[in-house]
Amino acid sequence: MFSRRSSMTVKEEQIFDSFINFLRSELWQISINEFIEQRSIVFERDSNVGDASTSDDTYHSLYGEYRKIVHDLLDAHCSDGGTTRDELMKTLKSIEQIKNLSQKEQKRKNCSKRHLAKYLEKNGKKKKKKIWKKKDK
Repeated sequence: MFSRRSSMTVKEEQIFDSFINFLRSELWQISINEFIEQRSIVFERDSNVGDASTSDDTYHSLYGEYRKIVHDLLDAHCSDGGTTRDELMKTLKSIEQIKNLSQKEQKRKNCSKRHLAKYLEKNGKKKKKKIWKKKDK
């Protein structure tokens, strides 16, 4: 997935792979999709004609429900996998840092490649011109 993934520990790889599989699982997908389908009517334009403070309260309430579902699902996943939420968060932060480093390295490589291409293009043309001049003489 990332070019620097090899710098992850075996445990971090296991935690990460398990988490990705969990996000793809039916338990996660069905729970989140069901929540969205059941509560999406709140966000339709016609239902927002009422009082703005009521809408804000409703949105905050829905956000609280959503957070609870996500926390409960994550807690269930962590307890099933024998990890803690802190370990999961630490692993995800570590992977984010690895990803950011990989992106910086890729940008640096791309920048170096562009500079090299420009250098070769510039110097390559000069050499070709010199060769042509020698052939003409």
